[in-house]
Amino acid sequence: MQNPNCTLNVALLVFHSADGVLYLEDKGSAEGTKRWLSFISGLYKRIVKKEFPKGKMPYDPQLTRVQAYKLKKNLTEKEMVFITPIE
Repeated sequence: MQNPNCTLNVALLVFHSADGVLYLEDKGSAEGTKRWLSFISGLYKRIVKKEFPKGKMPYDPQLTRVQAYKLKKNLTEKEMVFITPIE
């Protein structure tokens, strides 16, 4: 994630692989180890701040309909990047 060539697509893949959906569902009271919370919240902030350039590979968060529905209700426009597929 520190590599300057890291793209948004890879950052989102890592975020979701690290159970980022759990973090998105309730950022205020997300529970986990200090190390996980530090990692996932730091990555979340960098993605929201658009610190990663868009890459060429596609990305699909592969959310269930229920997950997508719940997240859409609670996410801001800037946070929609986490649930929007990239072609």
